[in-house]
Amino acid sequence: MDNIQEYFKDTKDLSTEELSLANITSKELIEIYEDYSKSLKELETEGIYLSNRLQFSEEINSVRWRIKDPIHLLTKIVRKRKEAIKEKNNKSKYLSISVGNYKEIITDLIGLRAIYLFKHHWKIVDTYVCDNFRINKDEDIVIYHAPEDDLSFYYENGYVKQVNGIELKYSRSEKASKYRSTHYIIDANFPHNFKLELQIRSILDEAWGEIDHFLRYPDHQEDAQLKRQMTVLNGAINGCEEIVTTYFKEFQERNIQ
Repeated sequence: MDNIQEYFKDTKDLSTEELSLANITSKELIEIYEDYSKSLKELETEGIYLSNRLQFSEEINSVRWRIKDPIHLLTKIVRKRKEAIKEKNNKSKYLSISVGNYKEIITDLIGLRAIYLFKHHWKIVDTYVCDNFRINKDEDIVIYHAPEDDLSFYYENGYVKQVNGIELKYSRSEKASKYRSTHYIIDANFPHNFKLELQIRSILDEAWGEIDHFLRYPDHQEDAQLKRQMTVLNGAINGCEEIVTTYFKEFQERNIQ
């Protein structure tokens, strides 16, 4: 098993050259792969439980979840190590990753996504998540948004909220792709010792995110023409979001009257 390309037949991102650039051996990756494969049932059980719990919120329209594929786990480790080495980031946790600590370093072994209909529901869903899940206090809750967005629905950058005696900090972040979503890092329930990622976003943000991911990830992220086309689509969907937000506000005012 010294040659990772022989062990994993269809893994072009785990070639001998890629492992050399990442300064990691096939033996180290195989140890992580085998340990992780034994944990899949445990992860699946936790994913089912947490996804069901999300659906108790009336404002959550739908829930999706997945377990990280073992090969995708290894390619992520290699990619992150390459990035750290290239950027000379000696503080990167990925440079010291091993079979003994990868569950503490990788924060999205389980990915959960909760979809709500209207921007007005963001704070309600956020409150539900904070009250019902073990949010990791060492990781910021990150609100990803575009420069032109109306941010009145969200907490200010640096906002701190007290939940069950724990301080949770919010930060805002802009992405060039105009990706919109709020990310939480959650500690799995006892006795599990891993972390997972929960995303919440509106149904229209979900539509764009899924289309963009399908078309561009992982091989076309730098395709200039496709990036421009997705920016146009993003603007159109964001226009729809503004119309829906206006309609919802008018609907609320009618109910009050």
